[in-house]
Formats: sequence, C-alpha cells, structure tokens
Amino acid sequence: MDTGLVLIFIIGFVVGIFSGLLGIGGGILIIPALMYLPPLFNVVALPIKEATGMAATQALASGFSSSWVHYRKGNLLLGLVLLLAITAVIGGYLGGLTSGLYPDLWLKLAYLIALAFVIVLLVWPPGGQRAEEAPIQKTFAEVLQIRHIWIAVGLCLLVGYMAGLLGIGGAIFLVPIMYSLLRLPTLNMIGSSAGVVALIGISTFIGKLQGGIIPLTEALVLTVGAVIGGVLGARLSSHIPGNILRMLFIALMIASFARMALEFL
Repeated sequence: MDTGLVLIFIIGFVVGIFSGLLGIGGGILIIPALMYLPPLFNVVALPIKEATGMAATQALASGFSSSWVHYRKGNLLLGLVLLLAITAVIGGYLGGLTSGLYPDLWLKLAYLIALAFVIVLLVWPPGGQRAEEAPIQKTFAEVLQIRHIWIAVGLCLLVGYMAGLLGIGGAIFLVPIMYSLLRLPTLNMIGSSAGVVALIGISTFIGKLQGGIIPLTEALVLTVGAVIGGVLGARLSSHIPGNILRMLFIALMIASFARMALEFL
C-alpha cells in the first residue's frame, strides 16, 4: 500500500475530527498539514498549489453535506444563499482557475493573511457578544430588504476569489459578513454560510480542475478521510466544553501561522 496515500487519509481523518469538533471547514488546517507533515514520515511534501486543490475537493464534499443538514433543520436561508452566490461563485471560479498562475510564495503569503484573519476572529469575535437569537425564515423578497445586503453581495466576489485561490471554502470570510454586517442569528449565519460555501465549492473545484492542480486520487483519499473524521468530530463536540475547543483551535492556527511564517524569514 502507498505510504503517501495512507498518510493523506490519516491527515484527512484527523483534520476532519477537528473540523467536526470546531464547526469550521478543514481547508485552513489541511493545507499546512499536507505541506509540512509528509516530510516527517519520509514522504515527499506536496506543493502549495496541489495542497489547495486537494483542500478544495474536501471543501466541496464537506460544504454540501453540512448545508444539507442545515437546510433540513431550517437554519439555511435559501434566498440569501442564492443571492450571495451570484458573485461568490464567479469569484470562486476565477480564484480556482488562476491559482496555478501565482508563484508559490504569493499563495503562501495569501494563506498567512487568511490564517491571521481567523486568529483575530477567534480572539476578538466580530460584533462583540450578543444575546442568542432563534433562527428566522425569510422569503426572497424579504432577503432583498435586509440592510447592507448589496454590500454583502459585492464583498462575496472577493470572498469567492480568496476561497477559490486557497481552496479553503470561504466560511472564515463569510462569518463576519453575516454576523456583523447582515446581523443574522447565529444558526442562520452558520447554515447560510454552509450553503454559500457549497456553491463556491463547485466553481472552485471546476476552476482548479481546469487549471490542472488537483491530483484526483490523492484528493479523493483525503476527502474520504475528512468526511469520516468530520462525522466523528461532530459527535464528540457535544462532550467537550466550547472554550476548550476554541483555545485548541487558536493554538493550532498559531502553530500553522508560525511554521509558514518561518519561510519568509
């Protein structure tokens, strides 16, 4: 059995557990894991371009599975998802298609910025603390009346492009938009974000596939491991205090940031 494929499956499985525990797409963890863990086991490291392609494949599968669950629970605002997807999908395709054109150093710098963004959001949540609100339902006409909705639609072009460029799904950028700008209840924010991520995932995958930077066999093995781990992580999440999970994730993000930042020194 190919040692590299076994290691990729294990990486997907472990990252999937953390994704299920922490409720965030695994791409932000998968990319540094694919780049820096294989050499520790005498396996050739993956270039960042291929790592983003594999992360995009995993994000596509995870996005659809999670958005379907949220849709069934009534947390996903379908009209909002479709509206934001107008620009997000275009951005995702362009980001995925052009990601192979950027030098590796530029992609690493963009990924460092994304990591820093996540760390800031975790340490200092946007909009501050507010009372928990019950999920709401809105028709498409009502969605059009949400304050700042067209600003959010415009921002989603950039969100989609960054997601497509890095193969990370885009939830880390969508959350502050939906929470602080659109002021959605938490469950609607999570569910609708998952829906937009799923649609971005389609365009990102197609763009990266056309760009020739997705090793399909490795991407499939990674995705299977991540999906299995994600189910296990989601089941474990209810048994671990939220503060511990948050601190664990912050520690992982800081470690990933520090390791990649060393390449710029």
